[in-house]
Amino acid sequence: MDIGTIMAVAIVSEAVWETLKMVREKGKVQVDRIGVIGVSLVIAFGAGIDLFEVVGAPPGFLFSESC
Repeated sequence: MDIGTIMAVAIVSEAVWETLKMVREKGKVQVDRIGVIGVSLVIAFGAGIDLFEVVGAPPGFLFSESC
C-alpha cells in the first residue's frame, strides 16, 4: 500500500468521523445533518463516484492479505 492510498483512507476516515459527530450536538439529533449525509450518499452512488479508484487503490484493498 503506497502513501497516497494511506493518506486517502486517513482523510476519508477523519471526514466521516467528524460528520458523524455533528449528527448529535448539544444532546439533540440534528435532522438536517442526517439529510445532508443521505443526499450526499445518493449523489455519490448515483454518479458512481469512487474516491479510492481515483487515487489508484484497488477494490477491497483494506481487506487484502498483502496489507
